[in-house]
Order: sequence, then C-alpha cells, then structure tokens
Amino acid sequence: MNNKLMTAVGRDFGIKAQNPQQPESYFKRVWKIEDESGKEFIVKLFVDQTEQDLKHHEVEIAVASKINSKMHSLQSVRFIPDKSGTVLHRVNAGHNNYYVLMDAHPIITKTELTSDEQRNLGKVMAEMHHALKDFHHKGLTLATYMRDVSEKDMDIIRSEFPDGGYESYIKYMKPLDYKELGLTLTTIQGDWHQQNMSFTQPLFLFDLDTVSRGAGVEEIARTLTHWGIKPEEIKDFYTNLTEGYGLPEHEKQLVAPLMIAQLYRKYAEFNEYNDTQSKDEVKRKIAVVKEDFDLP
Repeated sequence: MNNKLMTAVGRDFGIKAQNPQQPESYFKRVWKIEDESGKEFIVKLFVDQTEQDLKHHEVEIAVASKINSKMHSLQSVRFIPDKSGTVLHRVNAGHNNYYVLMDAHPIITKTELTSDEQRNLGKVMAEMHHALKDFHHKGLTLATYMRDVSEKDMDIIRSEFPDGGYESYIKYMKPLDYKELGLTLTTIQGDWHQQNMSFTQPLFLFDLDTVSRGAGVEEIARTLTHWGIKPEEIKDFYTNLTEGYGLPEHEKQLVAPLMIAQLYRKYAEFNEYNDTQSKDEVKRKIAVVKEDFDLP
C-alpha cells in the first residue's frame, strides 16, 4: 500500500492507516488496514479507470447495498461513505486512480460442502437473484464475458481439439438469446465460488467485479466450473445446487452445455498464458462433464 493511498484515506476519512496487509482471500490491490484504535477496514484500489469502469463500480456499490438491505440469508461488502456521502474516491488529482473503503468482514473459506450446504447455497443464490431481478443501472452489462470466444480463441480451440467435440457448444460461446431459451434475466454476481464468499452466518459474498445482467442458469454453470472440486464431484454438486435453487427442468438442461462452453473458453485463456497444468485440468473437466451428463 503506497504512501499516496494512505494519505488519501487520511484525507477523506481522517484515518491514520496502520499495519497494511494483503489478505489471501482478496485480489491484488486490496489491503486490510487498522486505525489507531485497532478497528479493521478494507481498502481496494482501482488503477487507470475509464468512464465505463467508474460506472461499473457504481453498480458494485448499488448491488451490495441492495443485498444488505433486502436479504437476511446473505450479506455483501459494506462500502463506507465519507462525510459528504461519497464512496468512490480519487487517490490524487490529475490521475484516474480511485479507491473505496469497506468494513472488514471475517473470511471463513470452505471448499468441500455437504449436500445440505450445497442445497442451501442454491437456495441463497435463488433468493439473491429474486431480490435483484428488477435492479437496473446504466453501468450494468450482460454476462457475455463468461463464454464469449474471440476468433483468435476459436482458432486455439480448433487447433487444440483437432478431433472436434466443441461444435455442439459454439452456440453457447456467444451472447444468449434469453427470450428464445425461456430464461428470465436478473442481476448475477458472475463469479460465485469458494474464494469469493465467506461461510459466516449469514453467508457473505464479496468481490463484485463481475456483477452483470444474466440468467440464474449462467451463475450456476459458472459456480460449478469454478468451484475448487474434482471434476468427478461436479455432477453431485449440480444435483444439489439446482435442487436448492429450484431451477426449472428446461433450464437444468442448459447447465451442462453452458459449463462446457465456459470450459472451452477457459482452456483458450490458459493456452495464452502457457499454463499447461491448468489446460490439462480443464480438458479433464470437459471430458468428465460430457461423460457424466451424457453429452457429445
């Protein structure tokens, strides 16, 4: 945490930041600090922000506030305004670096969930989607980042999978026709997995960078592909998560194809990083999901 940021926190909130640390459970450019009394806060820095970036941060702030005010089974980050009510602060004049100050929250991570915990997670997810169904904001965009595959990435997929197998999923590697598929739009967190939540009571959801407009089935597919479990455990997680969510049967049929589309995109991403180990893991996930869900 650099001196300019510490100075900005003091300027805007009167806090003399002490003992800055980067928590493992948060992304880079996030620090836990203490004031002189020992009270803990979280500071998150945003670098080189565009107008669209700033609009999205407004979405994050509004979504967190909506969750905290409308839900009992789930809470989210509490952004702290200064005396003027401003939440998003410029670090220093002449630069497009901004920050937010948040209350610190205990982070209890858990990867292996019981069947009941998986069902409860689905129930809470459905409650959040219902609470945010009518939420709209000019900075809110569709959840296309989950599956959208560029032509460059498509070339990678064709090259890396010469025997095919991806053709049936190309239609899911682009924006969905929600109306045609019979899907209801809502606001989704977009990256809901064990590293972005805390198993406190109530559950706590943070890292809202990927909040977007989408369908519940997209959130479920993303959670299943990104949760840190073995590929062979995905099917049982799917059964419990969709049961707790109360997902309609026609939407259940979309979960596995959406998972596979997301995994092909992820494979292309890891290929660009030259991350062979992760590529192999994703390839195995694709094979297991296809087999377990009886897909081509």
